[in-house]
Amino acid sequence: CPVGVAAVWVTQRILRLPLCMSPSWTARLLANCLGAGAGLMGGMSHYCWLSWVAWFAQNASTAIRYRKRDDEMIADGRYGDQPDWMIGTRAMWDTFISSLLGVVWQAIQKPCQALVNAVLPEELCVYGNALPIFDLGDT
Repeated sequence: CPVGVAAVWVTQRILRLPLCMSPSWTARLLANCLGAGAGLMGGMSHYCWLSWVAWFAQNASTAIRYRKRDDEMIADGRYGDQPDWMIGTRAMWDTFISSLLGVVWQAIQKPCQALVNAVLPEELCVYGNALPIFDLGDT
C-alpha cells in the first residue's frame, strides 16, 4: 500500500528531527501529522470534525504562545538569537494561515459576487479582488 509506505517514511523522517530541532518541537510535529491524518481519514463524517477542531485549537494555542515569546524577544533586541528552526516554524504557520484565509476568502467572495451580479442590472457589475488587502496602518 503506497499510503502506508509513505506514512512510515514520513514518521521515520520526523523521528530523526530531534537531532537538529528541539524534541518538544518534534513531538508537536508528529502530533500534528497524526491529527491531520485522523482528520483526513474521516473527513467531516461522524465526530471526525472534532479532530480538525482540536488540531486548529492546539496549533492556535501554540502560535499564540510563540508569538508572545517572539514579541518579548523583539522588545529586548534578542530576536536574532533564536534558532533558525523557531523562526522557520513561525514563518510556516503564518504562510499556512494566510493561504487558508485566502481559500476562505475565495469561497465566500466568488458566490457573493455571482449573486450580486445576477441581481444587479447588466450595466452594473461587482468585482472582488482575488486576495483580500487590508489597511495595515502606517507600517
